[in-house]
Amino acid sequence: MSSLSKDLTNAPPEVLAMLAFVPALPPPSDITPNFIDPYTRAPIQVAVTSIMLALAVLFFLNRVYVKLCLTKKLYWDDATIVLAMVSILCALCDTSVTLLAWNRCLLRCKYLV
Repeated sequence: MSSLSKDLTNAPPEVLAMLAFVPALPPPSDITPNFIDPYTRAPIQVAVTSIMLALAVLFFLNRVYVKLCLTKKLYWDDATIVLAMVSILCALCDTSVTLLAWNRCLLRCKYLV
């Protein structure tokens, strides 16, 4: 939990009501924040990520097959590739980055600095 969230637990209702209309980041000069029906890049992110993930898994499985079945030798770099693949799969589960920051209410931000 961030320090801002801890400080807001004792905030008066007027402050919380005011912060409900404050964007997480200031928008560009020609854009107004939209908290009700915000633009999201989630469909684009899912499409591109799915294609790239399928290619990455294909190459990963090819490498694992060659290392285990053909050469029958594993080195330290094989372990780092497995760790990298696991971390990529975990990172792709987070779609909270698809919403633009000026369309997020400051109080509803998942990650506060």
